[in-house]
Amino acid sequence: MAQKKAYPGGFRLTRKTAAALAAMELGTARGLEPEPGMPEGYFHIRIGNLEIRIRPDISGSSSRSSSSLIQMVIGTNCCPERIVQFFDPETLEEDFQEEEIRRLAKRREVLEDWVSTKGPEFCRAEVDRIWKGEQYG
Repeated sequence: MAQKKAYPGGFRLTRKTAAALAAMELGTARGLEPEPGMPEGYFHIRIGNLEIRIRPDISGSSSRSSSSLIQMVIGTNCCPERIVQFFDPETLEEDFQEEEIRRLAKRREVLEDWVSTKGPEFCRAEVDRIWKGEQYG
C-alpha cells in the first residue's frame, strides 16, 4: 500500500491556490513562480521592489503545533522588516487571530531580549522614566 505524501504545513498548496491568493491580495498573479530550491508548494512573485513569498506555514504558533495556514511574506531588498499575513487554505480568508498571536510573541521575544541584555533594574528604571513622561537628559 502506497504511503500518503506528506506536504509542508500538512496540506498541498497548489499553484492555482497561490495564484488566486496573489490575485486577491496583490491584484495580479503575473510572474508567480515556484520558489527555486524549495519544496513543493513554495512560490514567489516580484512586483517592482516587492518580493512576495507564498508558502505553507510550517512554523506553527503558540496556540497549535502546525498552523495549517498559508503564509504570505512581503518584503523589499532594502528593508529588513517584512509584512507577514496568514490565510486559510480552503477559503483564503485572512487569519487575523494567528497574526495577533505571532505579533504578540514577537513583541515578547524583543522585550525578553531587552531585559536579559540590559538587566531588570535598568529596564524597570527606563519604564518608570517613560511612564512618568521624563525626558532623557
